[in-house]
Amino acid sequence: MKFRSISKKDYELLLKLDKKVYPTDNPVTSEILSNWYKKNPEFGMIFENDKGELVGMCITIPLNKNGWNKLISGKLSEADLNSKTLFDNSRDKEIGLHIYHIERLSGKKDFYKDSLNGLNEVIQNLRKVNKELTIIGFSGLCVTPSGIGLFYNKFNCKERKFVN
Repeated sequence: MKFRSISKKDYELLLKLDKKVYPTDNPVTSEILSNWYKKNPEFGMIFENDKGELVGMCITIPLNKNGWNKLISGKLSEADLNSKTLFDNSRDKEIGLHIYHIERLSGKKDFYKDSLNGLNEVIQNLRKVNKELTIIGFSGLCVTPSGIGLFYNKFNCKERKFVN
């Protein structure tokens, strides 16, 4: 299985899938997605099989230290993230990885492993230019039993004081 960077043609499906599990008064829009991936589209990983069919997605928001701390403390929502809070490889030495949406649409059951391998590949590519880059955190706002189980059982993430 291979992945490619997210593009605008993927936004409609992503927003539709996300709305099914997380209806909110402050939704992410296509414009917000464009802002998230302006500098680092490779963090929006779209997985396809050998036939080019969509099999899953791991949509990660790359954040600078300030943005990641504000997001995980509840001071900002995902829809509030902007160029001041998003990671910039030419400027930042620290990155927080926030999973916005991860979903296996078809294919093998352990899709999360492909997602983690993909994230590792993206980070290793960034480190070719930014040798001092360190990961300061890994987070996700989980709202479904499967998402909570994935983060708790497979990613070894624990809930913090901030619960939305």
